[in-house]
This record gives sequence, C-alpha cells and structure tokens, in this order.
Amino acid sequence: MKIKTFILTFLLMMMSSPIIFGQSRASVTTDVSNWEGLKEALTVFNTGQDEDEITVRLTAHINIPADEAPIEILADKNVTLNLNGYVIKAASTKYVFNNLGNLIIRDGGNENSAIEGRGIFNGRTTGEGQFINRDAKLTIENGIFRSTSTDGGAAIYNYGIADIQGGSFYAEYAAIANFGEMTINNARIIGENYAINNDSTLTI
Repeated sequence: MKIKTFILTFLLMMMSSPIIFGQSRASVTTDVSNWEGLKEALTVFNTGQDEDEITVRLTAHINIPADEAPIEILADKNVTLNLNGYVIKAASTKYVFNNLGNLIIRDGGNENSAIEGRGIFNGRTTGEGQFINRDAKLTIENGIFRSTSTDGGAAIYNYGIADIQGGSFYAEYAAIANFGEMTINNARIIGENYAINNDSTLTI
C-alpha cells in the first residue's frame, strides 16, 4: 500500500506541476522619451546577453537626427514597440528601422501613433554590405506609417516575413514594397505612385 500511495502521489505532483525543458532568457520593459533613450535602450539590448526580448514604450514624440543611421534589430532579438500615441520621425532620406529579428509594432490604443521617414526595412540592411535575412519578421498590429521620400523607399520595405493586421500606410512614392512574404488585413494603403509594389508572395 505504501508503494502504491507513493506512486499515486508522485503522479499527481507531475500532473499539477509544469514540466520545464531548459530556461528561457528574461524579457525587459523600458519607457523612452527621446532619441538618445531609444537608441541606448536598443543598443544595450542588442549587445546584451541576459535578455532576448524587450518592450519599448514611448512617452514622448521622438525626432531622429538626420545624421543618425537606422536602428538595427539583430537576428536573434525580439522587440515590441508600443508607440503609445506618439510619433517617431526621421528625415525623408532615412529609414527608421532595419529589422533582422522579430519586431512587433502597436499603437497602444491611440490612433495618433505614427512612424514617419523613408520607411521601415524588414529583412535587409541598407547601405553598403547589404545583408538579407528572409526569416526576419515584422508584425504590425496598428498605427500610422508614412514614407515622406519622393525618390524611392516605402513605408514598409519587406524582404522577410511581414504580417500586417491593421494600420494606415501612406507614401509619396510607394506605401508598401514586398520582395518577401506578406499578409495584409484591415489596412488602409495609399501611395502616390504605388499603393503596393509586389514582387513576391502577397496575401490580402
């Protein structure tokens, strides 16, 4: 009887306790109110070894200086950007993000949230020595995305995997350029030359 009781107790403990195979690294949440804060948060995150997930929430509008390079998110990193009703603005010649990892953008429940500039690059770096990562994933839940460039660029320039589940996309040239895999639902898309320039797999 004691052996049976021990076995039954052990089985009940196994059923009621989670089984963990390995440990996942921690996530971190940070609020930022200016360009230096945003750059520092993501630079430290990119170079750190302790966290592989970060949530960044804006608490003010952010203007990116014209001489600054786009923010790069590395291939093994997971970033959630909560615009929280604020605007990230860059020059019309500058991309805001080069995403090689997993980037999620949401508006925090405020329809005034926006990103403005040349656009967001997903799955490829810009400039010399360009690198392509077809597994890079960009998820957009909502927000306003505006490309102010008149000589190319796009609000979303995709070479990886893009999942657009809401939002408004505007451009002087092309609102969306797709050279990877893209799904679009519940989005408003307006471009002066192209609403969508698609050269790959697109599901609407």
